[in-house]
Amino acid sequence: MGTVHGMKMGIISALLEGVVLVAKYIDLGMSGTLLFYNIENWIPFVIYLMAGSIPGYVRDKAAEDLSFAKNEYELLRDKYLFLSSAYYGALQNKGEFKRQILGFKDSFGKIFEAVQKLDDELPQSIFLDGLEVLEDILENRNVAIYTVDSEQRFGRLVTCSGNLLSRLAVSIRLAEYPEMYRTVKEGKVYKNIGLEPDMPMYACGVLQSGEVVLLVVLWDAGSDQYGTHYTNIFQILCGLVQTSFLRALEYEELRYSQLVVPGTKVMVPKHFNQIIAIQEELRQKGAAEYMLLRFEERDPVRISETLSGIIRASDSLGQGGDGRLYLLLTQVTDRNFDIVGQRLGQREIRYEIVEKVDEP
Repeated sequence: MGTVHGMKMGIISALLEGVVLVAKYIDLGMSGTLLFYNIENWIPFVIYLMAGSIPGYVRDKAAEDLSFAKNEYELLRDKYLFLSSAYYGALQNKGEFKRQILGFKDSFGKIFEAVQKLDDELPQSIFLDGLEVLEDILENRNVAIYTVDSEQRFGRLVTCSGNLLSRLAVSIRLAEYPEMYRTVKEGKVYKNIGLEPDMPMYACGVLQSGEVVLLVVLWDAGSDQYGTHYTNIFQILCGLVQTSFLRALEYEELRYSQLVVPGTKVMVPKHFNQIIAIQEELRQKGAAEYMLLRFEERDPVRISETLSGIIRASDSLGQGGDGRLYLLLTQVTDRNFDIVGQRLGQREIRYEIVEKVDEP
């Protein structure tokens, strides 16, 4: 019993065996006095107790050692699992933090990515890439970019966030925004501190020779986008757009003779197709609209002279691969084509609306 169940049960078994032995002695006629005072009679009881306690103690000691080893193993296993989980969690957090740092809206990595994206030779590409950069980093879908005419009278919408396309007018009169125009012309960021209605929340200008050539506008902003930190990010991004746009303009001026038919303002087919591809991408993203006209007149010099003064700076006159002449009208749809149609009609210019430039 002690070997199987331990010391406690071994001693109980020995005591029970002692009781049985006493009963047997009494049954044999031995008196209690003789049994107690004759020390030789104690030997069986001692042997029973030793037989029950010693194997029981050995068994209990072995069980305790096993239990201790098991507990120690479980403790070490739990520590290992915890450390392993903490280690892999730290690795995961490290990667996540790295992605967050590089992807945060005003981190150096994000700004560097914006600089790379805005590095383009075509001014029209700056509109597309600039819109994406502004929306991404500013976390704002109320961005609009306007070109400003040489007389500083009108801002022509070239691209905007998709939700604004049907809401914004294709042009704004700068005289109706005197404070905004004065602020951006000074090279500062306009901020609608008074929350005046029908006024943009932020505006920043791209300046060339002291004149505004491009206007970047945030028509609306969230309540968490009114702080100085947000204003600084907006100004930095507009500065990147300005640098890229002016560099693209300079590059275009340097190779202007290669981009147009000599003696005209008609773009050669390769350059004209690039601009159409950019406008089509803007249309697919819901950021701009355009209309393409094909003229019956095939003489580049004559059509260039005829259209002089009636087309906007944001429009593009070009030659297709088929040799025909086309006019790309930005932000023009069936809803506002009447004004353009009237101007062309006054010059007796025959044209048709087409979907794409025909290839040779």
